[in-house]
Parts: sequence; C-alpha cells; structure tokens
Amino acid sequence: MTRTTRPVSLPPEATQHTHAGAQAFAKFYLKQYSAAAHAGDASLMRGLARPECQGCNALVHLVEALERKQQHTDLDALAIHSAWIVPESTSARAVISVLAEETPKRIIDANGAVVANVKGARFDIRLTERWGPDGWAVSDLRLMR
Repeated sequence: MTRTTRPVSLPPEATQHTHAGAQAFAKFYLKQYSAAAHAGDASLMRGLARPECQGCNALVHLVEALERKQQHTDLDALAIHSAWIVPESTSARAVISVLAEETPKRIIDANGAVVANVKGARFDIRLTERWGPDGWAVSDLRLMR
C-alpha cells in the first residue's frame, strides 16, 4: 500500500499498531460503512481498505449505487455488538470477528419517498487487516453468518 492521506480521521485507538488497535479499526471501518449508507456518501469509506479487498469493494459499490440514485438509508446500516481478535492474528496481520446486526431500515430517495424496505439480519463479519505505512487497512472482508 502506498502512503496516502486518508480522507477521514481515525479515532486515536484505531491508529495503534496493536491487536486492540486493529479491533478498534475494524469497528471504525464498519461504522464508516454504516454512516456512508445513511448519508449516501461513499467518500466516508475511502482510504480504509486495500484495493484487493473484494468484500470492501462490494460495500463501496453498494453505497455508490445509492449515491448515484440520490438515495440513502433512513437509519445507520449496522449495529455492532462485539468484536474480538482471532487467534491466528500476528502483529502485521490481524483477523477480527465482528458480531453485527443489519438494522431494519428504509431506502429513501431525494424527494423523501421510500423506495425499498430492508429487513434486518445478524452477521459474523470477518475482517483481515494489514499494517502498512498508513496504519491498519482492511485487506479481506467476509460474511460468515
């Protein structure tokens, strides 16, 4: 990963080169996705994942689709319940399992009309992060359900 300036500010705990820092970064990443869907603004997720992260790219594309249609969710997309470090983690590569719940919500258009209803669901989201010049970045994201 080349050194870049991230367009969003990280909470201090998510900048630490520790397992606790990786765990805080994972929570922050998912909260940013949630905020991006709520705002209909994919820029809130930029610079937080490595280009090869297919799961991350899929989340960005979901938010970009909302943005193109001038839509957003009426609530934050996810509620995070807990997160823990998976034992296979190292100092350079952390694997974090996050229990999250997709909150039931509505997709709203620019005129305030409801265009879709989204049912809630619970997920075990597995994020792999790598430490680099900019700190932690998500390199893999999978739904374990």
